[in-house]
Amino acid sequence: MTNIRDDRLPLPLSGRVMTSRELAHWGPLALDEQYQAPGECGSAHGQAEHVVIVQLQDMPRCQQQWAGRLQDHAQLHGTFSIIPAYMTHHWRWFGNAHDLHLSFAPSFFAELAQRTWTFDAARVELRDDCYDFRDPFLWRLVSALRMEVFLTNIHGSLYVSELSDHVATHLLRYHSTLAEQVKRRLSPHVGQLSFAQLRTVVEYIETHLTESLSLDTLAATVGVDRYWFSKQFHRSTGMPPYQYVIFQRIERAKRLLMHSTHTPAEVAQLVGFADQAHLTRLFRRYVGITPGAFTKSHRYFP
Repeated sequence: MTNIRDDRLPLPLSGRVMTSRELAHWGPLALDEQYQAPGECGSAHGQAEHVVIVQLQDMPRCQQQWAGRLQDHAQLHGTFSIIPAYMTHHWRWFGNAHDLHLSFAPSFFAELAQRTWTFDAARVELRDDCYDFRDPFLWRLVSALRMEVFLTNIHGSLYVSELSDHVATHLLRYHSTLAEQVKRRLSPHVGQLSFAQLRTVVEYIETHLTESLSLDTLAATVGVDRYWFSKQFHRSTGMPPYQYVIFQRIERAKRLLMHSTHTPAEVAQLVGFADQAHLTRLFRRYVGITPGAFTKSHRYFP
């Protein structure tokens, strides 16, 4: 695939939209969740805004082209891609897609950077090399946003506004052209794992999720002692390591219950819980219902 001029990209979405939640606007943030049949698009979300794309199911194959780069690979559930404003992009996907799009006005990021860290607003940009990456803290924030906006609507606009600010602040701290400056300014006051360290440990957890994971083992993946690791992991993700592992097991269990014919007892073994009772107890605590009830109401859609 060669670079394509923005005005020659196919503006209408050629993939059939099988289901789409209505676009939800909350101040500077807009959310759009879609199930789509195989297809392609270019600049379909309006280049005037920054767009963060979150994969909500595995996609066997996807081609992405932007900033002179071409990616041709599978995209996994829980991965992110960022399309900065005014950047030409072209997507082609070869299987059913389920994703969430978060759109922010560039002026919102500029005002936030200037208000929070007194940076020159004119220099604030999201990086153009952030695609198909994992970020556990961002995933937690986006999941809470999606739950509130599309599913529960319990806490109201103030809660959504605060979550939106947290998402934007995290993007500025880790995925913008100001990330290094922010890191240097915060380093004397806040100790966190670096993004590379966090990615290493998150990938290790995902690969070994069915095993018994210890603090010593996780700390060893990034070469630090267990005490330092526990504190810095908590500061980096917003939750202690044990809670993060449970959260990931619950998330994997939800996907298996929705997209497979496995029984709750089988799912418990596949995600690292001791038995079905262990899964049921923690599933009810984190999700609010039993695995059986979840299966009945959330079996794969569409």
